[in-house]
Amino acid sequence: MGEMLLAGQDHRAANRGVLGQHVAHLPDLRRWPPGPPPLSRCWTPAAQRGEPAPADAAPARLGASLSLLFIVTEALVGAGLVLFSWVAQNASLGRVISTAVHLVNTFFLLAALTLTAWWGSGGERLRLRTAQRSQSGAGG
Repeated sequence: MGEMLLAGQDHRAANRGVLGQHVAHLPDLRRWPPGPPPLSRCWTPAAQRGEPAPADAAPARLGASLSLLFIVTEALVGAGLVLFSWVAQNASLGRVISTAVHLVNTFFLLAALTLTAWWGSGGERLRLRTAQRSQSGAGG
């Protein structure tokens, strides 16, 4: 009924006789998922060993790094809320402060993710405008 596989023998070829058409359409999970590598491997220093990244990828890498920082901070603040039991009906000062920190960190995380998407799709770097004083001297 069952045969032993020899070293290096393809397991799918050996099982076709037993399982027939049931496994012929299944993908080979050793190469899963297909396609490009995940984003987490694209901005790491190990990814730089291959083809160099384009010069305009620096802002997107900055956004991804900031996103990772705020994700870790979000997890730590959320864990602190739970570990110190600052949940539900707790009205302590610690809960008030940590909830405010949690909210601000969430907004920074959202901003970092938005900028990463913007820069990753080819958007320009953001520049802050400064007020220019008039050089004419008119108006006092």
